Amino acid sequence: MTNLVLLSVGGIAADVAADGVWPLALLAPPVIAAHIFASTAARHAWEATHDGLTGLGNRTQLHHELDRALGAGAGVGLVLIDLDHFKDFNDTLGHPVGDVILRQVGERLVDAAPEGATVHRLGGDEFAVVVPGGLDAAHDAAMALIGSFEQPMGIEKLELLVRASAGVAAAPDHGERGDTLMKNADIALYHAKVERDRISTFSPEFDINTLERLQLLADLRSAVHAKELTVVYQPQVDLVAGEIVALEALVRWTHSDRGQVLPDEFIPLAENSGLIFPLTELVLDQALADLRVWRDAGHDIRMSVNLSARHLSDLGLPQVVAEIMRRHATPAGALVLEVTETGIFSDPARADLVLRALRGNGVEIAIDDYGTGNASLSYLRRLKIDELKVDRSFVSNIGSEDHDRIIVRSTIELALALDLRVVAEGVEDADTAQALQELGGVIAQGYHLGAPVPAEQVVSRLEGASHGSARLTRGQG
Repeated sequence: MTNLVLLSVGGIAADVAADGVWPLALLAPPVIAAHIFASTAARHAWEATHDGLTGLGNRTQLHHELDRALGAGAGVGLVLIDLDHFKDFNDTLGHPVGDVILRQVGERLVDAAPEGATVHRLGGDEFAVVVPGGLDAAHDAAMALIGSFEQPMGIEKLELLVRASAGVAAAPDHGERGDTLMKNADIALYHAKVERDRISTFSPEFDINTLERLQLLADLRSAVHAKELTVVYQPQVDLVAGEIVALEALVRWTHSDRGQVLPDEFIPLAENSGLIFPLTELVLDQALADLRVWRDAGHDIRMSVNLSARHLSDLGLPQVVAEIMRRHATPAGALVLEVTETGIFSDPARADLVLRALRGNGVEIAIDDYGTGNASLSYLRRLKIDELKVDRSFVSNIGSEDHDRIIVRSTIELALALDLRVVAEGVEDADTAQALQELGGVIAQGYHLGAPVPAEQVVSRLEGASHGSARLTRGQG
């Protein structure tokens, strides 16, 4: 249309040229209008197929590229990439910094993509790369793309380490249509996020598992928002005094159709979907509300609540915890938050900031599953912690395994020398409790001392419970 207008104006210009410059000047507005129209059309066409933030192709352009490659009859691979915990960057540093990160991510993916590949941003922190060739080429490309994030990104005098997960699907192995490849690559990406693999290639069994997990995740989201999850409490007993000195809050979920869903099933879903934050707030709020009732009744006990690794990178966590403590008038030292060695060392700098802020609010910190991580003892000196929880894998065998008994005894001696409390998990029988009692001032937890029970059953235990007289056995749980 633009060319027709310009050709028409050119013909008119040739006819009126002999009449002087003024007739020619009258032809200028149509020429300018045609130019503006052409520029606007080109801009709209570009915006329709490209992402405005990164300049990469968008979802529409991705489908065009997939259809073109599949129509050519050659093998084609699709790599979907999702940034890990990108929300934390936005929440902590602000969306403008998040936009800078996304632009740098786009640049790195373009540089790392193989020749002939096209890079697209689908929205949010999700990217896609169309790779010429079959499955092997797509997997090699995924390794190179994920490897491009090994070096930190320099942003506003900060060096940020951005991590990502990738899902891979290829034609004809995993489908011969663009929408099928997209679905299967997305399922592979979901598998990579849940199983914490950095790269996952689609497999047919993922499809069934993923559909079940997606439904379970949707149900979990509804249950959290409706506050349908419950909290139960397991006692921690001072073996020397024979008294309950603390309770650990544990979340339970009874699904309307599935019945009891194990924490090992729904907690990973919550962690990888971000639901772990409202879920933990729900547990904290209920646990501290119950603790207030028991302390008002004269029971001077502590409450332990677990944190996930994701919490330790959330700089807003201390403020959330402080607000819940204020709501229930929780005194300093009455709340113990349990973290794992693995969680601390997933992002040690940020974890250090979060833990120090929590302790500044009067929260005590416990290292859970102590002995199962791969950290050195140096963090016991560097971090301010209050309690070590010796993992059940060592405790349960101290009566039969000399090595486990030596490890537990040495851990208890080390903790007591550092003026830390020691909690031994997995006390399943009287012999184990007796062996621990002989090792010093140990607090024990396990089914021999009491199974997790609802709040209404805790009162009777607190009112007469002791290790010797309450007879907290598996049968009473």
